[in-house]
Amino acid sequence: MLVDYHFHPNLSKYDYFAKRKCVKIWREFARHNVAVVVATEHVFKNPPRAYQLLQAARPNEATTVLFPGIEALTSEGIDIIVFSQDDQLYQHQKLMVPRQLSELEMVQYIKQDSNLVGSIAHPVLWAHSGSERRIGKNATITAIRTLGGVEISNSCLKGFVAAMRLLKLEGILKKQRKQCAEVMALPTEYYDFPEVKLYTGGSDAHALDEIGSGMEVPAVPLTDRTAVFQAIRTNQSTQFTTRRFGVHPYFALYKFYTVAREALIKAFRLYEGKLYQNDDAFTNYYSEAEKEAVLEIRRQRVIFLKPVLNFLTYFRISPTTLNITSVACIIFSVLQVNVGDPWDAIAYFMLYLLTNSLAGPLARYQNLESEAGAITKIIIYQVALITAVLAAMGLEWAGNWIGTIYLLLYTTMLWLTITLNKVGAPIRLVIRSKNIVLAAILLKMITQLNYIEPVLWIFSAYMLVMNLIMIGRLLLTVRGVEKTST
Repeated sequence: MLVDYHFHPNLSKYDYFAKRKCVKIWREFARHNVAVVVATEHVFKNPPRAYQLLQAARPNEATTVLFPGIEALTSEGIDIIVFSQDDQLYQHQKLMVPRQLSELEMVQYIKQDSNLVGSIAHPVLWAHSGSERRIGKNATITAIRTLGGVEISNSCLKGFVAAMRLLKLEGILKKQRKQCAEVMALPTEYYDFPEVKLYTGGSDAHALDEIGSGMEVPAVPLTDRTAVFQAIRTNQSTQFTTRRFGVHPYFALYKFYTVAREALIKAFRLYEGKLYQNDDAFTNYYSEAEKEAVLEIRRQRVIFLKPVLNFLTYFRISPTTLNITSVACIIFSVLQVNVGDPWDAIAYFMLYLLTNSLAGPLARYQNLESEAGAITKIIIYQVALITAVLAAMGLEWAGNWIGTIYLLLYTTMLWLTITLNKVGAPIRLVIRSKNIVLAAILLKMITQLNYIEPVLWIFSAYMLVMNLIMIGRLLLTVRGVEKTST
């Protein structure tokens, strides 16, 4: 039976176009008699969504068995194929967050879980994600032997080989031709060891025209999913079928664009603005400890607020409307403080808290969450804090120097937290002082007790230390990337 261990759905971020492509993908599976496919989307391109959309589009008459997988990314930038029998794979944050583990650490992590199956992808590929290029031949063979799985055939370069043949460049590019041959058929010196018990191969397809290549695995009944999974996780057949195709200019341009874009995302850690951890799809400023609490609060809040969210949705009130209202409320609150009307200021401040706290749940309820919305929410939170502290400074409730230092350190801490999340080196715990400072300002408005300046001093000292720690962490992460790139 034909098994494609390495397949990229490469779906559009727009559901309409993604679903249309899924339908076409299933047609290609049937057309080329592909018995089993592992959906190994790049970890930074939302593999859970790709797998779910493919499953949802599955035709009733389809016989192809689909398994969830990812193409994980190590801290060195090396690709490792990981798959399992069910989608519990996507709960493994160590694998789902790019560049969390080195190749050896990831290999050991996979080996510790019997439900996970791993294979070093295209180990001799000369491009950015090849293991040998990143860590050397000996270390690559060690990783293969430790993991016990390796991709011995990959047809991702067949288009390049066809182009060389068409342009009569094989004689000039002899070295490149040899490297292509080794990617398409890995030399046995890399995997001929007793502990290597899994040989994989795949199309590495990103486009419909590439579907149809794969390993020839001893057949088992496709109706028995468990038996199929056992067969593909223990395959030692070396027979690989490569689908032939013509060279089309449009296809060549599309392939070049896709691969180049993925290379840039990896190199610059863009990750399409997202870290796919199954918990925080968009940019956030939470530390790991905060995130756990925030996610639980979000789940409970949506349940509690469902009647209110339904009411707002019925009257076509959008998250954007609530965000605009919250900004207006905090501005009016400060204006009322300036004119000496504390109770009106408190009322506007409470409205700010209400509208701001409803914007996020409403976006999730209306399925309108986006990267732009996440960033907007962060900005609004900080605008409220900056406005409140500036007002306290203007009213001489706090000194100008300490107010300025606090805002500078807070903004720096915010930027560093977001950046560390982006580069896959999140800080475990950050104590956020925004709500405490706002509470101190509110206390002054109501009782005339002024604890604002002591609070600002205490948290400024704390943030100075934390910022230095996070800067050091960021520099170490960047140096680690530079070392693996040289």
